[in-house]
Amino acid sequence: MTSPHTIDALTTAETNQLQDLEGRIQQGWQSFLDVGEALLTIRDQRLYRATHANFEAYCEERWGWSARHANRLIGAFEVQRQVGPHGLTLRNEATARPLSASPPKRCPSSRKPSKP
Repeated sequence: MTSPHTIDALTTAETNQLQDLEGRIQQGWQSFLDVGEALLTIRDQRLYRATHANFEAYCEERWGWSARHANRLIGAFEVQRQVGPHGLTLRNEATARPLSASPPKRCPSSRKPSKP
């Protein structure tokens, strides 16, 4: 099902990119991080715009997901991108929720000393 609100056409490269990303989502339950990364790119580059007026409509009509769920998957990918270099790996999307809901905290050692 497509939305009646077509905003503008995609270039051939964007169409190919969208098809690749949608394929990753379709197969992507092997890795929720792949799904989150694909959704992030689709959202940020507005690759849904040829068939849907907004990201929310795209998620609901193409995947049957609420935008909230899609944004949780995106959040999990973003959290993994931050914690991965520290040797941590998320087990599932739900483990990222508490981390994605809070802003990054500064370590006490990273604070500049107070001037007297």
